[in-house]
Amino acid sequence: MQSYLVFMAVRLLEMQRILKPAGSIYLHCDPTASHYLKLLMDGIFGKDRFRNEIIWSYRTGGVSKNYFARKHDVLFYYSGGSMFNMQTEKVYTKSKNRKPGLVNYGAGKAMFYEDDNGIYNLVSMRDVWEIPYLNSQAKERLGYPTQKPLALLDRIIKASSNPGDMVLDPFCGCATALVAANRLGRQWAGIDLSALAIKLVKQRIIEDNSLWAGPVALDAPPRRTDLGDLPNYRTHRHRLYGEQEGVCVGCDTHFPFRVMDVDHILPRSKGGTDHPDNLQLLCSGCNRSKGGKTMAEWKAAQATAL
Repeated sequence: MQSYLVFMAVRLLEMQRILKPAGSIYLHCDPTASHYLKLLMDGIFGKDRFRNEIIWSYRTGGVSKNYFARKHDVLFYYSGGSMFNMQTEKVYTKSKNRKPGLVNYGAGKAMFYEDDNGIYNLVSMRDVWEIPYLNSQAKERLGYPTQKPLALLDRIIKASSNPGDMVLDPFCGCATALVAANRLGRQWAGIDLSALAIKLVKQRIIEDNSLWAGPVALDAPPRRTDLGDLPNYRTHRHRLYGEQEGVCVGCDTHFPFRVMDVDHILPRSKGGTDHPDNLQLLCSGCNRSKGGKTMAEWKAAQATAL
């Protein structure tokens, strides 16, 4: 759990960095991690930005003799501002005899509002959403273990964006959020490391919109434009030597200052910048060995060689 929370924390920090002031973020998680992630979200986005703990309720799944049947998941909803679009359902066409307010609808009373196109029900504004879970026989099913129903992403996107807005799914999996965004006329981008996910995204988007050539998959991060003018990365040599106490990050060995080289953790050839957070000191031997690899790639290659 500690490793998972560290993994999520650095990614949530990046989500906070790029979230527009009027933007929103929804985080879905199961009960094993939801309470821990709520603390992370409060710390990163600010508890004053918390809007709802949304209960996604469904009837799919079995029962247990040891605990109450688990029939819901949780979504945490945070917003940078006050932007909110009502997710509504049209209940009947416009009538001159009806005014916005309370109306008998179904088994009880419901709030509604009226515009030029009709009168709309607001019951679906509650923080409990009854949306069927995808069972193994569902037509949408692609075999992806954490696949969500399109209806869930459709509601989220309608509630917190307008046509033309940007929707980002940083764990896009089998592209459900991207398909929903595409159908609703939003711009979109998805991120995933899995080769299977990249294949599913292309396949699903093309099948959903056969007239389109498909999405473009980038294997390198876009160049950051928010850093301004940075000094030459070599000017950080003394600072890094002090912070690392003269120890090479690669071989964990102490060396004199003259033997140490400033290195990019993520090489510039792969989208890395001269930002201080992307710099480290390596001894000359480790620096030559690492070459143009990322630090993670180099470490993995070393472990394989051993």
